[in-house]
Amino acid sequence: MDFDMIAQIAAGVLFLISIVLGLKWKHAKALLKEVSEALTATSAALEDDDVTDIERRKLLKEWSDVITAAKSLIGK
Repeated sequence: MDFDMIAQIAAGVLFLISIVLGLKWKHAKALLKEVSEALTATSAALEDDDVTDIERRKLLKEWSDVITAAKSLIGK
């Protein structure tokens, strides 16, 4: 094996690794966004020490979105 062939193989491997990590980073950013939204909604709901039914439904949806994003990140 000469240097050119080794360089081509290494470039191909690095390319594949960058694709995989790029996809995971996209999912990680989505998860962080969902966690931020869920925490903001939770903070707003708890602000007056009274969580209404509408706030409960919103919190359930927000935290469900977090679970969905987490599953997407880990591939389930």
